[in-house]
Amino acid sequence: MTRPGASALPVRPVPVARLRKIERSVHRLADLLPHWRPLMALPVEFHLTEQGDTSLSASSYLWPQHVLLGDQSFDSNEALDELIVHEMCHQWLYLIEELWPFDVPDARRVALPSGTPNRAPREVIGAAHVAAATLCMYQALGVHGGERVEMFTAYGHGCLALLDELDADLTPAGRRVAGQLKEAI
Repeated sequence: MTRPGASALPVRPVPVARLRKIERSVHRLADLLPHWRPLMALPVEFHLTEQGDTSLSASSYLWPQHVLLGDQSFDSNEALDELIVHEMCHQWLYLIEELWPFDVPDARRVALPSGTPNRAPREVIGAAHVAAATLCMYQALGVHGGERVEMFTAYGHGCLALLDELDADLTPAGRRVAGQLKEAI
């Protein structure tokens, strides 16, 4: 709660059995990609979304180091692993942006390739980062094709095209991260 205007999101506690599933997912990912082990060690508090919320997962720049998981996140190990990667990507970028903002004040806002409207360039970087990391996870699993890989590849390329259009709205740090993402997707 260190950011101005931040307030806790409406959440439920995670039962012990689900906390163990989250811990196993984090360990699976660290074992799969050993160079991610320090990244997966970022202290994060996990919560469940409100009852009736259909979101699979969520986090907020205004509430760092807190991840919300929906009930459907626990339907399979594969789904949980993908969502843990997704949310840890966001958590790390939030942390980095504490020191090096990715976009300039009053940056243009755009719709993500998914259609989600009114997103700042830093959020487009975040979406591309999720795509790149998820593709990295699938590659480590030996999955080089299929619906999820194709979807994340197309989504990542869509984000990169948006970042090209938003170049003037990026800070030097934002341009550097966008450049690294171009190499990763």
